[in-house]
Amino acid sequence: MGIGYRFVAVERARTVEDAARSLGVGRDKIAKTIIAITDRGPLALFLRGIHRVDFEALRKNLGLSFAIMATPEEVERITGYKVGGVPPIIDGVETIVDASLASESGEVFCGGGDEHTLLAIKPRELIEKLRLRVCGFASR
Repeated sequence: MGIGYRFVAVERARTVEDAARSLGVGRDKIAKTIIAITDRGPLALFLRGIHRVDFEALRKNLGLSFAIMATPEEVERITGYKVGGVPPIIDGVETIVDASLASESGEVFCGGGDEHTLLAIKPRELIEKLRLRVCGFASR
């Protein structure tokens, strides 16, 4: 019951624009993981690269009283990865998938560990096999 994935080496993938340009795909095929600091501990927020985290919606939909974006230093301390290379699954950190990405059955590209590596995965498969929580928290 493994999850299908592959690593893709690219020239640069620090930003969504870098990743899309390096792969020659639209920005809608790029996903990102944002680390949030919350009153329940850190969360990995997995969403489409063209969207932003709506922290008010996140707090409301998850019943949180506090949620902010982690600083680059906090991201590295919590995940072991630098911003731009954070994968969607991190040991000891709950992953929440945005509803707009959850319906994606095709392959998307996301952080693969560093700014020169992307991870190609299918979000729907990731959600089903790892039983990840889905929540609407993104805006354009």
